Amino acid sequence: MRSAAVIALLIALISMGEACKVPVFRYALERWESDAYRAVILYRGADLKSSVEVLAAPLVNAPANLEVELINVADLTEEQKWQIDDVDVVGKIPQLRLHYPHGSNIEASLWEGPLDTTSVSRVIDSPIRTQLVDAILKGSSTTWILLQCGDASRDAAAETRLRALLDTVTANLTIPEGVVRADEVTAEGTTKDGQPLEMDDVLRTEIPLKIHFPIFTLSRETPAESIFIKMLEHFGGKPDEPLAIPVFGRGRALEGIPASALSKASISGACDYLCGECSCQVKDENPGLDLLLAVDWNAKLEGTSFIVERALPALSGFGVAEPSASQKASSSAESHSPLPKVLVLTLGGILAVTLLGTYLIARR
Repeated sequence: MRSAAVIALLIALISMGEACKVPVFRYALERWESDAYRAVILYRGADLKSSVEVLAAPLVNAPANLEVELINVADLTEEQKWQIDDVDVVGKIPQLRLHYPHGSNIEASLWEGPLDTTSVSRVIDSPIRTQLVDAILKGSSTTWILLQCGDASRDAAAETRLRALLDTVTANLTIPEGVVRADEVTAEGTTKDGQPLEMDDVLRTEIPLKIHFPIFTLSRETPAESIFIKMLEHFGGKPDEPLAIPVFGRGRALEGIPASALSKASISGACDYLCGECSCQVKDENPGLDLLLAVDWNAKLEGTSFIVERALPALSGFGVAEPSASQKASSSAESHSPLPKVLVLTLGGILAVTLLGTYLIARR
């Protein structure tokens, strides 16, 4: 009983920091930058450089989360060659090797093939990715990609079950209370009814905030999606079983759910996380992996961004300006507000460790 009480106390202390009211899917869209994939182009011979640069230009200039590196293997030292797999097979035909972002810790290349106009177009974009981005910018909470297995009956059954489960889960989901639109913020940095607020609880764009889960089905036999399919296969499942993959924010995907594991528990677990309050604003501490999408998110969101107007201090010669109303309100709010979240978490963690150590010593 005593150990259960200690564990409960630890959980309570760790949970002392308040979560941001903006749901995870919207916080990720407005605040998380996409991780960059890496396209390494290998060729042999200085005479190929100009033609390789022409072929690679769409990759270099694409508004995508992609970094491009051109390497003439003839210029590499023996030590440098050891760092590139199968470098000796690079001939007159340039090779394109696509890699996951550095932070993914996935060493194997995502896709390898010849550098040509077809491979370039399939790397940076595809029809279903265009639909995906469009749905996200129109306010979809999470888009679900159902990667089919090729068995018509199993694919149809998986889609039917996924739709039914999402309908059931949606009926019980709500947007967290406390989310504030930017046009509801006063110049003093409070809500219109005078209540203090955290700017993390304020939406940054006019994109509709709603719970909506569209489903996109994708056949593994679609040529235009071949490289994107290879990307999705990382998220689990087997080729002979449909796989449901939730995508949110700026194209961040969670672990896929195989058709055999589709259940109310698995679907509601993913949806509860995505539509719940964002308890950890640090992207790398959240699950998921970004997809490669040809979209400049900052430019797309800029056209729908709110502008929060604040009162500015009046100029009075070259002396020290009087604090503005917003600064006074901010100072007042800080003086009456609880400890900062980071400090609360730190103190809570120290107290938790101390209590646990005391309990273990006493028990011995």
